[in-house]
Amino acid sequence: MAHESGRRLRRLRENVIGRGNNHLSRQDFATHVEMSMTAASDWEKNGVPGAEQLERIARSLGCSLDW
Repeated sequence: MAHESGRRLRRLRENVIGRGNNHLSRQDFATHVEMSMTAASDWEKNGVPGAEQLERIARSLGCSLDW
């Protein structure tokens, strides 16, 4: 079962509009926040990105770390 932070990360990715008014794919999300697809997948499944990665995600997607 995914951790709450992983579920939140997935919801965040799904709520960001990507190409063609579709949700960001996991690959597009990984590219946008400059991380590997494997890392994006692992974080959605297991939660646990580090503070530096969380800051990068929040900055890249224009959201607060309080999400």
